[in-house]
Amino acid sequence: METVPIRKVGCGTTLAVFLLNCQSVARDRGGTSQQSGHHAGAPRRMGDQGKPLYVGASPEGVGWLIALDVASGYGRLFDPLGPIPLCGATSDSAARVSFTSPELSNGDIYRLRGRAFAGAVEGAVDLVAARSGRVRQSFITRLRAVRLRRQSTLGRNPVSGIYTDVVLHRATGDLLGHDLVLIDSEDTIAVLTVDYSGGPDWPRVAERAELRGDTLLLWTRYPVSGDTVDTGVIKGDTLEFGADHRMARKAGVEEFLASRSEYHCP
Repeated sequence: METVPIRKVGCGTTLAVFLLNCQSVARDRGGTSQQSGHHAGAPRRMGDQGKPLYVGASPEGVGWLIALDVASGYGRLFDPLGPIPLCGATSDSAARVSFTSPELSNGDIYRLRGRAFAGAVEGAVDLVAARSGRVRQSFITRLRAVRLRRQSTLGRNPVSGIYTDVVLHRATGDLLGHDLVLIDSEDTIAVLTVDYSGGPDWPRVAERAELRGDTLLLWTRYPVSGDTVDTGVIKGDTLEFGADHRMARKAGVEEFLASRSEYHCP
């Protein structure tokens, strides 16, 4: 099988952890299909790094990472192939929070209706057919505010970021491999993983993650084999899971979320 490595694209910062039960949730990848080349290119900076970040998971194990600043109406949703802008991000006097995305290439939009309290947002993230208004999928989600560690405990540059081993299959054009999004925040370590089998699946939140010096311990729960523990070592801009499995740091999460999107708010 002839493959082409997806080249490393940058550096920056971010993430956090909730619950993974590995229940299968089918993802319609059409929503981001027009961005398929974005994974291989460098993020084009837009100058909106440093916005408040929220991380959470639905009971199905789908993970969410959102940059959200309702005071300025700014929002960005993490998608493995490129950030999706969130339009009309607002909060009212009753602490109700809402946003929608632009219409995606498959005719859907993301919509959140929730309530903010004590550094968190609870509600439902819906995938809605833009023309009919029909809710195609709904994810009950709790998002928690995350404060990124600006200097790692090792006294060096932050280790937070998006690490990848994704390659492009020359013959089929499929993307194959994995992304790992690591957040070294002030109060927790968290990891999102994304599996690519032709294209990206939903981001998944790790059951548990610990960072001990330069070593990342990652617990994952599988329906058949049960709990497993993977051990990775951070060496500069590389995350190594054994001698033959290396993931390159392609970008910081803040940098990635602030990069140019193929979608635009009206």
